Amino acid sequence: MQIEDAVERIYGAVRFSRQFIEQTRTHVAAALSNHQRSARLLKQQLQSEVQALDVKENNLLDLAADGSLPQAKIKERLRGIERQRHHLSERLGEEAEDFTDDARLIELSLTLLEDPQALYRRCDDDQKRLLNQAIFHRLYLDEDDVTGHELRQPFAGPARRPYRPNHPGRPVAVSTLKPP
Repeated sequence: MQIEDAVERIYGAVRFSRQFIEQTRTHVAAALSNHQRSARLLKQQLQSEVQALDVKENNLLDLAADGSLPQAKIKERLRGIERQRHHLSERLGEEAEDFTDDARLIELSLTLLEDPQALYRRCDDDQKRLLNQAIFHRLYLDEDDVTGHELRQPFAGPARRPYRPNHPGRPVAVSTLKPP
């Protein structure tokens, strides 16, 4: 239990700066907005291409009516227009990937990581192991204490108050560290 208590104390020292959390939220919102704008622009472009095909088709039908082009040639071009229209219709029917749920998950994660120690306390043993694996690259153990740690990216950059080992102890791969 002493190792788990020591790991819990480490979580008290690993805080993510308000600036990092806000910047991440801003980046996620901007990415989501850009994606939605891109999806709208693509839809407009595809609709415009369908309209252009309609004009081409009408022009070909007018040519067929006055008999100035051979019928075989007109039919070939009409089939090509129909293939293009079918392809565009399929693309229009495809739903743009919705990242709203992903953005909500990131927002929830940021909220939980505002206080990693409280999050760690609420976790069961399996969840603690997964949380340790997600945040730490290595934990350094000496007897019943954690003497240092290495954070994983992206946590290594934004975490404040890094815990540097006074005594490096023995490195333990986080994947092998299991709560008692």
